[in-house]
Amino acid sequence: NLVLPFEKLPFVNLSQPWWDKDIWNGFSIRNNLMMVNGDISPVSFSITSCMYFNKTMFNRLDLEYPYELVREGKWTLDKLFELTKDVTHDEDGDGKVTNDSTKDVYGLSSWYLDVPYSFYYAAGGMLVSKDQDDVPFFDPQVERDTAIYQKIYDALITNNANFETEEAYELNVIKIFTDGRAMFYNASLGSAEFLREMDDEFGILPEPMFDENQKEYKSFVNGASSMICVPATVKAENLEYVSIIIEALASEAYEVITPVLTETYLKRKLTRDYESMDMIDYIVRHRVFDMAYVNLWEGAGSYVRDLLRQKSTNVASKLKSVTTQSKRKIENIVKAFDKSLNS
Repeated sequence: NLVLPFEKLPFVNLSQPWWDKDIWNGFSIRNNLMMVNGDISPVSFSITSCMYFNKTMFNRLDLEYPYELVREGKWTLDKLFELTKDVTHDEDGDGKVTNDSTKDVYGLSSWYLDVPYSFYYAAGGMLVSKDQDDVPFFDPQVERDTAIYQKIYDALITNNANFETEEAYELNVIKIFTDGRAMFYNASLGSAEFLREMDDEFGILPEPMFDENQKEYKSFVNGASSMICVPATVKAENLEYVSIIIEALASEAYEVITPVLTETYLKRKLTRDYESMDMIDYIVRHRVFDMAYVNLWEGAGSYVRDLLRQKSTNVASKLKSVTTQSKRKIENIVKAFDKSLNS
């Protein structure tokens, strides 16, 4: 009872492009939304997942930049696996590849609080579905998730990527890329600020799809994001005014603020790389939200991360172990939501 459903705001049109189109999937219950997101909250764009690639390394290996792969719908986890397959190698001569080396080279540099989620949701993974009444239910799809996880496992574990599994080592993941020792770096758009002093040229890409049959690229919103809510204390006679102001701010941000942010990401380093301009549109216009991640952080929402840290491939067993508890939590959320709507 602290906020109003957006269905009570007559002039907020959530079908417009300045609102996240997938927000319903992650937050609505019984076709009611209590919070929304989009261009009106530009800081949230900075935590949208993406891939960076080292253009200098691509040039040295005589490889085409992946931009055209993206446009043709061919930028997939299999393609990432192919590009990084033989890249990781011992460069300092000690006979092993270690993340504390200052010379060893990786196909991919990544962190356990980013890449498991980024790759899973980009490949079409989702743990919560909705029924015909827009009521969520826990819906793990073991066959699909096993296939997704195997591709993620191959890209990270089989290809010996730098996969940091401790929170304290996030900056080391970035440093490996900025030192020019990784072909790819999985992070978020906001991470561009750490790349300003990088000597090598780099480009930005959306996260890879599961395969070429996937209809569109998907970007995960990782971590904390501001959301737009309307206090329940707003009087009925003021709802039209409030909704007009919200819609005006959102549409104006779409027209004015977001283009400037896009330029900013590019101008930090990519002043000669306008091919990355439309890549950012792929990234920010296809953001996805999973109710399991939002509400079930430990267990279901983090199962890919947990399996990768253990170098395990037992997806079916892991999902089974979290199903009973997850179903109960989702049911409790629906009950609380219904109580709020009916009070």
